[in-house]
Parts: sequence; structure tokens; C-alpha cells
Amino acid sequence: MSIADFSAWIIKTTDITELEVVKLAEGQKVSIKPDALPDLQLKGTVAEISNAYTLQGGDILYTVRIRVDGNDPRLRWGMTVETVFLEQLSD
Repeated sequence: MSIADFSAWIIKTTDITELEVVKLAEGQKVSIKPDALPDLQLKGTVAEISNAYTLQGGDILYTVRIRVDGNDPRLRWGMTVETVFLEQLSD
């Protein structure tokens, strides 16, 4: 048996490129829209940016974890979302 805490959703991205990751910071605000619920707009905060990378198809990718602010009873584990990082650091 396992118990899940549905009051604290965490989104894990695995497709942040080396060009994008340098523009992100922990604490940065994120706009979140679940693909299955296009009418739902959530907010979140960058909780962690991995220092380790993965190599996929010649691209260097990083994992970023986003803490979701709030909850919606329609959310389910495994749903995909579109994320927009707000106020990215300038070049």
C-alpha cells in the first residue's frame, strides 16, 4: 500500500535544454496548463533545478521540478502539462 499526498502536486520536466536552463532560477514563477484541461490555468514555482544532465538524441537536457500552487480535483497522476516560465533571467 502507498499513500499519496494530493495536496502538494510536483511537476517534473525532463526536457529543459542547456540553452533554457541557464535562464531559470529556483523560486521563479511558472504558468501551468494541463493538456487534458485547457480551461484550467495553474500557477507554480520552480522548486529544484538538477545539476545533472541526460543526453537524448544529441541534446543535453535537465530536469526541473515545479511545485504547483493550489489543487484541482480533476488532476490525475501522469497528466501532461504545458509550462511557461515567467520572468526568465535575461541573456
